[in-house]
Amino acid sequence: MAARKVYTEADKERFSAERREKLDAMHEQLATAITRMQDGAEWTSWLRFASGFHRYSFNNTVLMWVQAETAGRPTPTMVAGYRAWQAKGYRPLAGQGMRIFAPVSARVRLRDTAGNEVHDANGDTVLVRQVVGAKPVTVWDIASVDGPPLPSLPMPQLLVGQAPAGLWASLAEIAAEDGFQVARGDCGGANGWTNFDTQEIRVRDDVDDAQAVKTLVHELAHMRLHAPAAGGEGGQVLHRGVEEVEAESVAFIVLDAHGIDASQYTFNYVLGWATAATKAGLTVEDLITQTGSRVVSTADAILQHARPDAPAPLDAVDALAASLDLPAPGRPAAGWETVNGRPPALPAVAETTTPAQPVARR
Repeated sequence: MAARKVYTEADKERFSAERREKLDAMHEQLATAITRMQDGAEWTSWLRFASGFHRYSFNNTVLMWVQAETAGRPTPTMVAGYRAWQAKGYRPLAGQGMRIFAPVSARVRLRDTAGNEVHDANGDTVLVRQVVGAKPVTVWDIASVDGPPLPSLPMPQLLVGQAPAGLWASLAEIAAEDGFQVARGDCGGANGWTNFDTQEIRVRDDVDDAQAVKTLVHELAHMRLHAPAAGGEGGQVLHRGVEEVEAESVAFIVLDAHGIDASQYTFNYVLGWATAATKAGLTVEDLITQTGSRVVSTADAILQHARPDAPAPLDAVDALAASLDLPAPGRPAAGWETVNGRPPALPAVAETTTPAQPVARR
């Protein structure tokens, strides 16, 4: 019987350091590629077009939604006033506008907490611009204007093909360790979702295995990184875009380690959410870089349980080799499962559906 190889603590530390070095390199690849995409013609065209649209208040978005639904028109997505559409080369259609409230501002005298007027160094009254009321205005959705063809938003395409044998089961074990159940089924238009109340992760059942494992890793990242704090208090509250950047980045790294190329999906998906999450002075590259530590740590934890190469886990693999009278294990041969056929093309918006908490759809 072959002698069982024993890994020392130094060996294990070396394996861990080498793995983290590889994961850091993968994250750097992700940041570089997405930054390059941001400078590409498709995204530049789309961002230039989309950046000119005003962001409306919650109350106004509800007003627009109700009016569009009543009129039988699509849910509004890009909304602007008459002059803004004209400036972009489009003509708003008569009778298809929506009425919302616009703020009315005026210059008023600045007062301190005691109600006294504030004066500058010269003794003059300080004036500030303040919202003093609201007035109804008309705006139009992109579906209610005529003009040149709209620039197309680059969309991620669902992955097709095989997944390494046993990877799904290994990922499901990680969920089980955290008390979550994993199932396949209808996801209401999303690729997957995580319900923190019922501790369930679901992945749609009409996609190829490669897409299924990518979505499952994405949800595992949400499970580990974005669980709501008990009682709704404490914990870190992140912008939805930041959460999606982190979860999809973890999925990219884990799949890349298993030899699955998810770059086309991930780059478009992450760039879209990163763009939505960036604030003034913060670039897409900055956001991806700043989330790197959490991303790499989470990917590393997943790969410790479901990584493609030895030792994983060290003792279990060695014990199996010894019981079968085999030489010390090296990298195991890759195995593949049969998969279903190529799914129909679906819009990537299915990955971004957002119901009310505590369910997070991806």
